[in-house]
Amino acid sequence: LPQEGLTLKLKGHLTGVDTWLEKYTLCVAGFTGESDYAVLSKVIASENAAGGEVEVLLSGIKEEVSQLELCVTNRLRKRIVTFAQVDVAAQQPNNDTLRLDVGRLDVGMYCALQEAVFNASCVACHGVNGRAARDLFLTEGQSHQALVGQPSKVHEERLLVTPGKASESLLPQVLSEEGLVQHNHTDLLDAKKKSTLLTLINDWIDAGAKE
Repeated sequence: LPQEGLTLKLKGHLTGVDTWLEKYTLCVAGFTGESDYAVLSKVIASENAAGGEVEVLLSGIKEEVSQLELCVTNRLRKRIVTFAQVDVAAQQPNNDTLRLDVGRLDVGMYCALQEAVFNASCVACHGVNGRAARDLFLTEGQSHQALVGQPSKVHEERLLVTPGKASESLLPQVLSEEGLVQHNHTDLLDAKKKSTLLTLINDWIDAGAKE
């Protein structure tokens, strides 16, 4: 590789950029090996996504970077959720430039929850093949209406998600060991990502639980 490294050019029509809280950063980032911490990144600010069309250049990509991603990180630059990625070794650069064309993509906070939590860990029992345990559908397009402001079928005095009040919402308690309610759901989330995802769920609820 040249001394200055490679450049990644990301293009796409992004929606939901402005839904993220200040503690999170939507960015293009580079990662090494199995690490969840970005070694370099470039922020995609909501003002730079006016109209949805985004073009970002991330330069200075050194040879130790193995994965480039459109993702969200926290203040420690730890990966929270990935929307799109490119394997550096698998893509031959054109004039030292790698390309990541993502098309039309929703990168909003709720979309991240849908992908990283519900799609990854819940829909097998809550929506696949048109069937859902307790009639709770957590599939895309149905999950928000099914959760926000809705009473639990088991604990009718509790709401699954109370906007603005994560501590009173049943959803995060069901997924964590800290909850008083036992549903055998505490091991659903990937152990490596569990703390990060629970924080994301709580932050989303406290911020108003918007879709």
